[in-house]
Amino acid sequence: MFGFDYFGGYGWDDGGNGVNRRDWSDKSSAALTRENEAKQLVEDFLTRAKESGNNGSVTFPLTEEIVSPTIHLTKKSWSDFRKFVINTKGCTAKRREITEAEKKTLKPKSKIRKCAMYAISITIPVHPDELTRAKEEKKAKAATAKARKEDKAKENRDKARRKAEELRLQAMRDAEEQRRKAAEMKVMVETDYAKVVAFVDGKGKSSDQSAPDNTNTKKRA
Repeated sequence: MFGFDYFGGYGWDDGGNGVNRRDWSDKSSAALTRENEAKQLVEDFLTRAKESGNNGSVTFPLTEEIVSPTIHLTKKSWSDFRKFVINTKGCTAKRREITEAEKKTLKPKSKIRKCAMYAISITIPVHPDELTRAKEEKKAKAATAKARKEDKAKENRDKARRKAEELRLQAMRDAEEQRRKAAEMKVMVETDYAKVVAFVDGKGKSSDQSAPDNTNTKKRA
C-alpha cells in the first residue's frame, strides 16, 4: 500500500495485492539518506576507536551506542546496514527498543515516532588496524582460493579435451580396423568363390571327356 514515510517522502510498504514492484526502488530517498548517515557514524566510530586504541585510552572489544533512535532505519535499511557493519567492517551491530521515557528525551521532537524506536550499538572486536589486516588476509585467501578453483577448472577442461581427443582417435582406429577386416573378408570371399567356380568348371570338363561316344556305334548298327 502507498503511504507516507514519517520522516519525509512517500513510499510503498511490503504489501502484496498482486502488484509487480520489480522495477520499483525498495527504499525511499529519505530512508537511503538515513541509512547512509548511520553508516557514516560507524566510520567515525572506527576512526575514533583507532586513535584511542593507539594511545591506549580504550581496550577492545569496544561497544558504543552510536546510532540515535531518531535515525530511523526501515526493515530493508537495517538489514543492509547490518551487512555493511559485519561484512565490510568486521564489527557487529545490535539494536534495542528504547522506552517511552527515553523517547521523551529525544530531540528534535518532530522525529519521535509513536511506534517502536531503536538505538543501535556497534561492537569493534579488536583494534581497527587488526580488522584491516584480517580483511586483507581474508581477501588474499579468497583470491588464492579463486585462483585454485580456476586452475582446477582449467585442469578439468584440459583433461576432458584430452579424453575427448583420445576417444576420437580411438574411434578412428576402430573404424579403420573394421574397414581392414571388411576388406580382408571380401578378399577371402572372392577367393573362395573363385575356387568354387574353378572347381565346378573343372568338374564339368572332366565329365565331358570321360563320357562314351555312342554316335558311331549307332551308325554301325
